[in-house]
Amino acid sequence: MREPRYHFEGAIYHVTTRCNNKEYILENDNYKRFIIKQLKDYNKKFDYELLGYVIMDNHYHLLIRTHKDSISTIMFNLNNVIAKFLNTALERTGHALEKRFHCNLIETDSQLFATLRYIHRNPLRANICEDVDKYLWSSHWFYKRGINSFVNIDFILDMLSNDRKKAVKAYTELLQVDGDDKLFVKESSIFSNLLGIVEKELYDDKNIYNKFEKPNRASLEEIRGKLNISDWVLEEIRRGSKNHVLTQIKTIFVLEALKEKYSHVEIAKFLNMDRSSISKIARKNK
Repeated sequence: MREPRYHFEGAIYHVTTRCNNKEYILENDNYKRFIIKQLKDYNKKFDYELLGYVIMDNHYHLLIRTHKDSISTIMFNLNNVIAKFLNTALERTGHALEKRFHCNLIETDSQLFATLRYIHRNPLRANICEDVDKYLWSSHWFYKRGINSFVNIDFILDMLSNDRKKAVKAYTELLQVDGDDKLFVKESSIFSNLLGIVEKELYDDKNIYNKFEKPNRASLEEIRGKLNISDWVLEEIRRGSKNHVLTQIKTIFVLEALKEKYSHVEIAKFLNMDRSSISKIARKNK
């Protein structure tokens, strides 16, 4: 019996589709181009965000964040048009792709980072190239060059830092860390520790302000006092309350903390929130 595909607003999935019998059907670069075009076009037809991808010779990996449309609806339509194109181009019959795509729900920030690393390093594991920079058929270059196109790089890079140059630097460093990519995905706590090392490098006062004096900023507790946020309200925010009034207070606090040059990581830790939520507030209130 097949397990159901869980769907909810904002769910993130690591999706893998393989060619039937693991055949190297996608060796032709024009076929890879076709798949990428479909990823771009279907992004307009269905409500989802493409966070990452890699197209290999006999399979492809996608990192997708869904909204109104389920992952099953998106992948059924996407794989259907790709399979028909391949059969026509190769003048073949039968299944070009495996009937059922493989799908994993991403549950933590560290698992998300580890999965993006896993996807972009796929060509290295396949011994196709010695450097991910030399592989054309992935979203790696969108991240490295900070190109926000049909691939939404903001969602993940903003979780690394609210400074784009530092976020790209963190992404590049995490991609270069040695280790078993499958182990990083399976044991996401390992990747979380590595991420902590990079964050320390990015946000350590000595590294950021080595040529300047540390800015004289109010503490987060002082900001809370300035906004008259009581202990009870702060506790409710930290518990994840969805109360509309508390959400407004939380937004005001985040914006004040950002004015004082606090990082998304620091604010998230203080409010017991994930970095992506802080990034979302920052983007909506630019």
